Amino acid sequence: MAKERTFVVNPKREIEFSNSYKALKELLERESINAIIECERGELINGYAVIKIKADWIAVREMEKFHAAVVNADNFETFADGDQVQINVMFHNVMTRI
Repeated sequence: MAKERTFVVNPKREIEFSNSYKALKELLERESINAIIECERGELINGYAVIKIKADWIAVREMEKFHAAVVNADNFETFADGDQVQINVMFHNVMTRI
């Protein structure tokens, strides 16, 4: 019988994820009037965490700060979702299977 496994937080990746969230939130509060920023975590394959940003429009004028906010991400997606724009910033291995 297969032994059930669980996930624990990877402290290094958690800090990178948390810092990214804080930096993106600060940038978006200045640039986008109706931006909604959310976090999601999941156990699929690699213990991921994702920052989801939705707004009518997203503008980034401080590119150095934006780059610093996403530099540790593993994946970045931008797409239309109805009448809004969505950006997903994905971090792998925020949780580690033990």
